[in-house]
Amino acid sequence: MEKLIRRQQLSESQYKRSNRVMCMILFVSYLVYIVVEIMNAKTGVNSNTMMRCAVYGVCALVATLMTVLLPKKKVTAVVMAVTYVIAFPVLVFGNGIVVLAMVFPVVIGFMIYLNSVIVGLGWICALIIGVLKCLMVRDDPVLFNYGIMIVAGFVVAAIGAMSVTILLINFSKEDRAVIEEAAEHREQVAKVVEGIVEKLYADFTDMLKGMNIINDAMRSADDAMNVITNSASETAGAVNNQAKMTSHIQENLEHTDELAAEAEKTTIELKNVIMQGKDCADSLLEQANVVDQNVELISNVMERLVNNVQRVTGITNAITSISSQTNLLALNASVESARAGSAGRGFSVIAGEIRKMSEETGRSTVQIDSIITELTKLTNETQKAVNGAAENISQQRKQVDAVNESFMKIQAGMLSLQKSIDKMSNNVKVVLHANGEIVDSIGLLSGASEEVSSGMLVCKQTTDTAFENLGRFSRKVDGAFGSLQQLKEATEA
Repeated sequence: MEKLIRRQQLSESQYKRSNRVMCMILFVSYLVYIVVEIMNAKTGVNSNTMMRCAVYGVCALVATLMTVLLPKKKVTAVVMAVTYVIAFPVLVFGNGIVVLAMVFPVVIGFMIYLNSVIVGLGWICALIIGVLKCLMVRDDPVLFNYGIMIVAGFVVAAIGAMSVTILLINFSKEDRAVIEEAAEHREQVAKVVEGIVEKLYADFTDMLKGMNIINDAMRSADDAMNVITNSASETAGAVNNQAKMTSHIQENLEHTDELAAEAEKTTIELKNVIMQGKDCADSLLEQANVVDQNVELISNVMERLVNNVQRVTGITNAITSISSQTNLLALNASVESARAGSAGRGFSVIAGEIRKMSEETGRSTVQIDSIITELTKLTNETQKAVNGAAENISQQRKQVDAVNESFMKIQAGMLSLQKSIDKMSNNVKVVLHANGEIVDSIGLLSGASEEVSSGMLVCKQTTDTAFENLGRFSRKVDGAFGSLQQLKEATEA
């Protein structure tokens, strides 16, 4: 019994590929079953045919969903086998005896799982279904013979399939045993080599660290020697240049001393000019204040003049009113004298003269009113001009204040500048004395720098030779270390 039961445990990746292939086989088989149902429906597609086709469709959908949702699981294969056990009897008991042969590709396909239990159960179920179908057609000798032949084929195919499945499982286990034995042998060899490699690796690591430390030290020493050599050469050149520059500085300091004296003289003259400008600004500020006061008085007088002109305008209005009333009275007197007849002729003459005087007064009042209007206009324009002048004078006074403040700042700056020039003159005299002593010291320093530069050059040549030899040795060690690293990686693999 144990020889007949064989199971090969598949990995998740193997189950994934097997489930996909089996799903494809079942999907195609279900499509063929649907076509067979439609072809066998001679009297038309009825409800039974539709129901059986629906069963095939549901089984195909279940197989597809399980393959998509659980592609790496064994349960997917079990579900596909169970759904096929449901679909195949529906096909067999709903159609002729020949459809029994359609089980062969599906059951053979399940051999992909290398599980004799699944394959064996599949053939047993197919055999039972075939026997039942043969019993159903035993009254028809032809169909019964067909059924017996197909069942016999089931038996032969089942024996062959089981034998092939068991043989494939045995081959797989034998191959695995050989592979495991070879792997164990390689693992033992690898452990021995790994121990040697680890020891060599540790030794070379320590050696490489020491070489790196020496290499870094030599590189640092070489860099330091380069810096010292360059510095010594630069120092010697700089000392010579410094000697030349010091001589020029001595001459420039003497010339600077003369310029400082001239600058001090110029500063005193400029300070006097600034003092005079400040006095002029102060005088201009006082005059601006006087003009501002006069403008304010003129503005007050113009306001009083405007008020008087307005009063005169009121008087002319009164005169105009009186003239109008007088003219009206003269007109009434003329009317009354006309009524009086000869007795009122004299009064009529007087009324006429009064009316003429009233008219003349009216015309004069109109002229006076026109003159007052023009005078009012000119007075207003004059007042505006006076106000503008007052504003301009106020701005001018502000500018004069700003100029006066600037002169005060310049005066303070000139005093500070004069003090700085005095200090600079004193410092130049001190520097002149110190520079003379520097010139004497630079000569001694130049000779010493040249000797140091020569010694550093010889030392650098020696260091370069040692560094070159160390570099060649370090490269050889690096090559050996790289080979050892490759060997270590090979043993680990």
